[in-house]
Amino acid sequence: MKKLLLYFAIILCCLPYSGSAQQNQNLLVNPGCYDGGTTGWNVTSSSDDGWIEDLTGGTDGTSCWVSSYSNTTKSEDIDLIAIGYTPTYLDQQPIILYAESYKGFDGGSSLSDEYQLNIYLMDDNGNVLYTYQSGVLTCNGTWQSLKGAIRNYGTGVRKIRYEHIGNCANFWAGNYGAMIDDSHLSIGNNIYYAGGKTHSLAGWTIDANGGDGWLVDPNGLYLTSWDMNTKSQMIDLLAQGYSTTELDQEPLITYGEFALGTQPNFADYYNQTVRLLDANFVEITSNSQNPTLTDQWQWIGGSFSSYGPGLRYIKYEHSGMDVEFFLGHYGSTMDYALVQLGASTTSVADVADKQFNFVLSPNPTNGNFNVSLQNLTTASNAILTISDLQGRVVYSDNIENKPQNNLTHSYQLNQLLSKGVYMVSLGDENSTITRKLVIQ
Repeated sequence: MKKLLLYFAIILCCLPYSGSAQQNQNLLVNPGCYDGGTTGWNVTSSSDDGWIEDLTGGTDGTSCWVSSYSNTTKSEDIDLIAIGYTPTYLDQQPIILYAESYKGFDGGSSLSDEYQLNIYLMDDNGNVLYTYQSGVLTCNGTWQSLKGAIRNYGTGVRKIRYEHIGNCANFWAGNYGAMIDDSHLSIGNNIYYAGGKTHSLAGWTIDANGGDGWLVDPNGLYLTSWDMNTKSQMIDLLAQGYSTTELDQEPLITYGEFALGTQPNFADYYNQTVRLLDANFVEITSNSQNPTLTDQWQWIGGSFSSYGPGLRYIKYEHSGMDVEFFLGHYGSTMDYALVQLGASTTSVADVADKQFNFVLSPNPTNGNFNVSLQNLTTASNAILTISDLQGRVVYSDNIENKPQNNLTHSYQLNQLLSKGVYMVSLGDENSTITRKLVIQ
């Protein structure tokens, strides 16, 4: 494993420091109600009728959550150290982004339902160091977006609790309260919804939807089709808490994402364009790339420095299409878009994570699952451990002499693991890759 990380470090050492591979992802286990109602969430308080899953009421016509009368509350606790962040990185106070969609129950007079989002930043012992509270928001009959950023929250943060509350204003029995979808929480990335983990295109503006249009596949990857597909995000840096003084000091801007070609020839069209804009949306400078894709994930990115004062917005845009014009979604594939300000060091941690293609399937599971680790360049020993969210190891397996190119191993742990969220780590004393596993 050490040799493997060194190999990637040599060829990819210019990539931005990310603290951890998880930095570029949505940290929430079940952000879009797509894998079984409240799986991954702690229902900490609820009216008698609780939460239900609406199969067609979401922002993209699929699942969302619906609350009941009285306050219906659920939360996720995230142990940042357990999923790979280091204290040193966290104490640099990387930006924390949050976002969520909400609306009142549509179909009656209950369009003044109430919704609230709370985020608690905590130390190792669960003591709250910083609190964000949206306050009680009144819903209407259309989807609304709540999003924001937390910066300068101080040192010592090791855990985060993400909590949302909904209720029915008319106090009707059943589930006629606030509806919630597309929950998001990420660290160190200025892009909201960097990946498709919500199983929707939340957060993105669709600029071109040719062929059969954009698709989010079951693994949360963005797929393109025949004819051009383009989507973008406009990052309002002042809204994210940066001051004009801070921006006019020209902080280093690093950006990028992973891209992959699709069968049969893999050389699909791909373009990435990042633009720096002033307060009037006039372009200061920009950079575009359209490399040839292959059958392996590659990181495509760059940086801006010495671009002058006046920066207020960043527009991140990517495009793709299938050059063979097959019906369906056989064009370029994208994941983990990243824009970050102020990074000055490099790390291969996030790239190695993606290159290894460490997959747990199925996930969620009943306890029986497969571990797949692909794109290896050397053979060595590895240790797989499964820990609960309190850090207690509940299972371990010494995998000796794992083969080159791929590793697949099946585990039948349905009698050992109870329902809940676990951290599955694969590695040795030199490096470790971690994934969340949901047992339901």
